[in-house]
Amino acid sequence: MPLVNHPSLGSVRGTLDNGVEAYLGIQYATLSHPFAAAVPVEIHRHTADDFLDATSYGPTVPGPDGCDAELALIQHDLPRQHAQQSMTDGLTLNILRTQKEFSSLLPVLVFLHGGGLAVGSATWSQNRLSKLISVSGEQDLPTVGVSVNYRVGPAGFLTSEEMRNAGFPPNNGLKDQRAALEWVKDHIAGFGGDPDNITLVGHSAGAACATYHLASHKPLFNRIVCLSGTFLAVRTLPSPVHEALYAQSIRILGLEQMSTEERIRRLQKISSTDLARIAVVLSRPITDDDVCLMTPSFEGIQDGIPTSLHPLWCKDILIGDCQFDGSILASAFDGHTNDISRRFRAFLTDQLADVPDAASRLLAAYRFTADDDAALKQILKLANDIVFYAPTVAIARAWQHGAAYVYRFDQGNPWEGRWQGEASHITDLAMLTQNFNEVLPDEHREVAKMYARDLLTFASGQPPWEAFKPGPSPFSKTYGGSLSGEGRRELIWGFMDEIGADRLAALIDGFIATTTSP
Repeated sequence: MPLVNHPSLGSVRGTLDNGVEAYLGIQYATLSHPFAAAVPVEIHRHTADDFLDATSYGPTVPGPDGCDAELALIQHDLPRQHAQQSMTDGLTLNILRTQKEFSSLLPVLVFLHGGGLAVGSATWSQNRLSKLISVSGEQDLPTVGVSVNYRVGPAGFLTSEEMRNAGFPPNNGLKDQRAALEWVKDHIAGFGGDPDNITLVGHSAGAACATYHLASHKPLFNRIVCLSGTFLAVRTLPSPVHEALYAQSIRILGLEQMSTEERIRRLQKISSTDLARIAVVLSRPITDDDVCLMTPSFEGIQDGIPTSLHPLWCKDILIGDCQFDGSILASAFDGHTNDISRRFRAFLTDQLADVPDAASRLLAAYRFTADDDAALKQILKLANDIVFYAPTVAIARAWQHGAAYVYRFDQGNPWEGRWQGEASHITDLAMLTQNFNEVLPDEHREVAKMYARDLLTFASGQPPWEAFKPGPSPFSKTYGGSLSGEGRRELIWGFMDEIGADRLAALIDGFIATTTSP
């Protein structure tokens, strides 16, 4: 087993697999209870006889296990073991590096998993980085990889005035990530990583979180990668909505009739079972004066991303989406698809009554029919273009002080299931991490390796392809290319100009809310 003599941590023992050293389950912060502020761990220097055992994945903060659901979206299984959970010691990270000796410090890639801010773990098989780091060695792009566990669900994002007055901070999940990034800055050199050459990579909700960290006044990373997600896809919710979500949680827990003091005591001592019970409540950030300094909007970035959301310390961005990321929203309509074609037409006609013929023209552009199954797919494609595609291009257009590299993932899901043949949400993650290579067709495996190589090239500080330039085609790189997108993507810009981009995004949210409400 490899043993690192770290300058501040002392002796750290890891594991070795296929030429990749892994130092797993290293705690970067601790909690007094699930809703508490994360406190950086006290550094203890370990001796050779009392080494830090980093040979297995650490615990996560309790929450629902959505691993099976995510693998169902990928449509292929992987072997997995369920991680332990801990109310206080679940903020852990994993460090991976190639076994070779290098004369200089290596670029660092920090990965934030997705999961809608409701579920997710760095320990899930599909999120593990060992094979990606192995590729970095093979491609002569050696990189140190770091994956982070952070709070999701209620522990990460439940907030209210009552909670804040009691000292429970908002946006705990985002603040956990920041604590992890600060730990990496302070300690990664001891594992061979360069603290001045860090790339933050987020997928889906993890990518949305990454864009929120651009508001930090303290430099946290040197470049950023957003894979199928931005803060325009996972926006902050206003305080009244968070109060309603808190009230919903209190009702579920049966705490409505208690005093404020007693409710707070109960929350401090909440069990893992009760924490899972309130995990049905929507998890979203709230605008604060710390990590979410403004409510993201298309309007707010159309004239260039403000300095507060594009600091000079983050130079370059790599950003892209899948041709059908909108597939992730399909579950919101499960059990609600009957008569959906007529209901969506009526909803659009009512909501856009002030814009002449806008509803009918939008429906025609997206080829809506009376068939409910076909209509649902077109609703998802419209949502895709507003929630995933348009933000990707809008942010690239507004990026300043550095280069933006824009791509489209167009390689269809190869496995049998609802999304076979579609470049559906999370298909890109399955190929990037290389964890499915043994069961990928040859064509897909080549795309997967190219995708990984380009991202590693960017993380090394080199341009992966030609930087973004305003023009008719925003994509400098397309992976796959077997899917045409039906030419629909470019149609959305005319409607966004006419109707308003933020208004269109609100319409999608509004239809989902009205469709799924009791």
